[in-house]
Amino acid sequence: MRNPDRWVIDASVAAKWYLRDEDLLAQADQLRDSLVAATSTAPHIIRHEVANLLSAAVRTRRISRDYAGASLAHLLTSSLGAQLDPDSVIHHAMLVTVEHSIYIMDAVYIALAQQIGSEFVTADRKLFDAMTDRYPFVRWLGDVPVP
Repeated sequence: MRNPDRWVIDASVAAKWYLRDEDLLAQADQLRDSLVAATSTAPHIIRHEVANLLSAAVRTRRISRDYAGASLAHLLTSSLGAQLDPDSVIHHAMLVTVEHSIYIMDAVYIALAQQIGSEFVTADRKLFDAMTDRYPFVRWLGDVPVP
């Protein structure tokens, strides 16, 4: 049974908390603000992926180096992605990757959500479209209600 109050958040969502020129900001902010009330988590890889997205934004001059550093520091002081991923999640992610031909990093989010019985939310429309029929707990960020 899935817990509707528990979410796995991916890097495409978390990056919106810092890259403020993107779409779906209200939905991403709603998830961020509700993290206190709900139990949310992410695999450890989220920290690397957000760092990569922030670095790319610096290289393309979307944000400053100082802002990227402060944003990453903020993420790293949070509990999101702080725990190392269990071996069982990594193993299951490999099976998801092989079966569905998606990137291992995307599969880790799906495997974690499946293992802990939570919803998984992504702003990656291609991933959502490819996986939602196979994994009904995969949610599109655009469908997150905004008060």
